[in-house]
Amino acid sequence: MPGVAMIEPGRTATRAARSRSRPRRRWWKWVALGVLLALVGWAGWLGYVTYAGLRQGLGGGGGEVAPPLVEPGSRVNVLVLGLDYQLDSSGKPITDWRRSHGRADTVMLVSFDLERREVGVLSLPRDSRVDIPGRGPDKLNAAHAYGGPGLAMRTVQELTGVPVHYFVRTSFDGVARMVDLLGGVEFDVPRNMDYEDPTQNLYIHLKAGRQVLDGESALQLLRFRQYPDGDIDRIRVQQAFLMAAARKALSVVTLARLPFLVDDVLACVDTNVPAGRVLALARLGLALDLDRMRVGTAPGVPRDIGGVSYWVLDEGALARSIRQVLYGLEQPVPVEVLNGTSRPGLGTHTAAILRKQGFSVVHIGNAGGEHARTVIQVREADDARAEREADALAAALSGMVGRPVVQKVPVHGNSGGPANGGEGGQETPPSDGPGKARLTVILGDDVTLQGSEP
Repeated sequence: MPGVAMIEPGRTATRAARSRSRPRRRWWKWVALGVLLALVGWAGWLGYVTYAGLRQGLGGGGGEVAPPLVEPGSRVNVLVLGLDYQLDSSGKPITDWRRSHGRADTVMLVSFDLERREVGVLSLPRDSRVDIPGRGPDKLNAAHAYGGPGLAMRTVQELTGVPVHYFVRTSFDGVARMVDLLGGVEFDVPRNMDYEDPTQNLYIHLKAGRQVLDGESALQLLRFRQYPDGDIDRIRVQQAFLMAAARKALSVVTLARLPFLVDDVLACVDTNVPAGRVLALARLGLALDLDRMRVGTAPGVPRDIGGVSYWVLDEGALARSIRQVLYGLEQPVPVEVLNGTSRPGLGTHTAAILRKQGFSVVHIGNAGGEHARTVIQVREADDARAEREADALAAALSGMVGRPVVQKVPVHGNSGGPANGGEGGQETPPSDGPGKARLTVILGDDVTLQGSEP
């Protein structure tokens, strides 16, 4: 980041010497602050928190989550978690939230396109009914309680098919502190909000209208749930507030205060984003046009199952939202998947992952011979459209393989090899045929699957 090594006018020689004696530490803090303001600002910055009240911890693992084995390319996907309070045996909140196992009361999947300087934010309702690996059907917010950020990342990845590279999480207290660090956020409160629950130390009293919210009043706004459509209305308010907070965080006044906010901001969040990615995201933050930020909510319907209230997701509509909000693709992309390895079933497994992300898999087959590297073949005359689609397909595969090779082939050319339509006779392609595809992915031996093989 330009200028991080400069000494501000008016510093004493002693302070300057201290700054020179630890340049690497200061560089890391500057860069970290930039990306954390970006992540916490765009991706749910103050839409993290909602309703406290988990009375008992569910136990489970946790601990640090290492960066992925497969390094993402030009697109980075981050799971943003806002943690509910976990109460101890006496009913008091556990203050060390990094060591607690509270539920993730707000969950947002954020996709950063580093080349196009775009960001997409998809909110996943906390009550969404999902399969938590090793636990079975449950509410999405329980994944963090059972297994910390690692299990939350895996749950969201298996639900959406989207490779989840990193996480960022914070707590109620962290959100309030960050609002105060910004000097408050101006926001138009949509309605009068009055609600009290002394058992949770929850007292909400806000008047409708435009006003500057400090940390405490922002928490009241974000924890309020008495809407006609419950969590869905609450998410809409969160998303509107995150935009207001993001604009404030990226304002000239706030950027000028960055050197004095570093330690406080870092104390409010927890993340496994490595230094190299922090720098790229920080640069994106300074150049992002918030008007191009795509925001959406995973669609579904409320339903009682076994006496428990869930948000039941619409899988087809969810795939469409992923394609539009995270990847910026309005129309489905017809894709052909060819297995260029000796691993049976890999094509069908990959096709299922791509369909979850909104791609239209029109053909599954085998490529002639074995391929060392995964290749994406582009068969489309519109170069700009084809480039975006190929980049999105590469991003969709980034949980399985590094950056694939992209090849252009004639619009009426054939795919990378003969397709027998069934990978050794084990599969029947649910397809319109390879001629319908605009993109062909030939899976190579560089594919590494998370979890079990197909």
